[in-house]
Amino acid sequence: MRGKVSRAVFTGLLAGCMAVTPVGAAYAESIPAEISVETTAEESAETEEVSESMEAEAEVETPEAEEPEVVVESEEAAAAEDAEAASVEAGYKDPVQGFVARLYENILNRKPDSNGLKAWADVLKSGKEQGAKVAQGFVESKEFQSRKMDDTTYIKILYRTFLDREADANGLKAWQSVLDSGLSRMHVFRGFAESQEFTKICQSYGIQRGNAILTEPRDQNEGVTKFVVRNYRLCLERDADQGGLNAWCTALLNGSNNAKEVAHGFFFSNEFMNKNLSDRDYITLLYKVLMDRNPDASGLNAWCQVLDNGYSRENVFNQFADSNEFQTICSRYGIQSGSGIYVGQSDIDIVSYLTRYQELPGMFHMRSCGDWMFGGSGTAYETENYFNIAWLPNGNFSMLNGGAKNINLAGCSLGTDFTTFHNSLLGNGWEAGYYSEEDGDIVVGYAKVIGGAPYLVEIMVNSGDTVIAWYLSNWPEGDMGEYFECLR
Repeated sequence: MRGKVSRAVFTGLLAGCMAVTPVGAAYAESIPAEISVETTAEESAETEEVSESMEAEAEVETPEAEEPEVVVESEEAAAAEDAEAASVEAGYKDPVQGFVARLYENILNRKPDSNGLKAWADVLKSGKEQGAKVAQGFVESKEFQSRKMDDTTYIKILYRTFLDREADANGLKAWQSVLDSGLSRMHVFRGFAESQEFTKICQSYGIQRGNAILTEPRDQNEGVTKFVVRNYRLCLERDADQGGLNAWCTALLNGSNNAKEVAHGFFFSNEFMNKNLSDRDYITLLYKVLMDRNPDASGLNAWCQVLDNGYSRENVFNQFADSNEFQTICSRYGIQSGSGIYVGQSDIDIVSYLTRYQELPGMFHMRSCGDWMFGGSGTAYETENYFNIAWLPNGNFSMLNGGAKNINLAGCSLGTDFTTFHNSLLGNGWEAGYYSEEDGDIVVGYAKVIGGAPYLVEIMVNSGDTVIAWYLSNWPEGDMGEYFECLR
């Protein structure tokens, strides 16, 4: 049997091992200033050059005695004239058609067909849709999606279409980091389509810009999406699948789950459980995911001792998720932590499950194992903290608790003194039946008839009069068969 951690050690764990440390600036960086949509120096220079040229052509010699009348043309009016001129030059007398043709050429890389050109132009003229939404129709079209371009090509097309310039190296890198953080291409599209520069492009063609409309949950909140992606990458060591990412984002967005519940969902998923991590690896990952740092040696050893002493992994998870450091992580992503509320299966009393024992594997995330009791003819499960259960199709079962402190018996957990445990069993209708000694430990047997069937339990008490394990069975052919005969 494993030893137990002392009160002083456990108190030290809570006081020291989970102290708040500065959290590093961030897995999820905000979009840098380089990609903010402002007019570049090059564009300003080009505009000035065009203005100077226009002024030179219009310059008229005037008498020295008279002051020339200065006519200042608005930037929007000048841009509109330029767009109209460009539309005419391209063969489109209608500026709105010129706007649509530009989308065809920049996004679909082809000249517009007459039907498509007219249809999109009519949509804009009617006011049914505005510039950003029409552009979204092009980007989401099967024709564009079928090109299966890489991220770099995609971003460069957005620069040409919505900022009317080529991508600079810093901006390209910054937008790539947004995609790498787990956000979708349509999220990046919205950043370009709702930019100041695209607003001016739309104005130059005499149309309203409007807004992009994105419906996927992963596109609604950057912080939420980045938090979920972080759990996929750290816990499951893979990128998020689209369906799973949207499902977890939905849960956070609508409040059905908080951050602690989402993290619990990853740590106790079948995919994670099948990794069969050792206690040290499990604790190390808790530090990385819930505290954003690697464990210190003393903290790692202390938490492993907590598991050795019988506390469940779920119990330890909750203590990490209640730390100040996890709350800091959640604040960074702008989401509710849920700290302070126990998540998962807390303490239960096994007496309530004597006729519902088949529910226990799912409740405690137990893994299937070899049938140690029934010679391979039964079904068996176990947890990492030495709780085992096996049963036969006929309803006979046996279970052994050699270290799970969250699974109680008659109101008492492992680590309870013998007198308290003994009196609790008697108070719940169990009768003391026998007493023996094994390897320096004391074994005491109790019996009870439940629903017409006999049940026996043995508790093991160490030299310090502490209950360190118990064995429960309703199987009359087992090691305790002679005691079942006495009950009959």
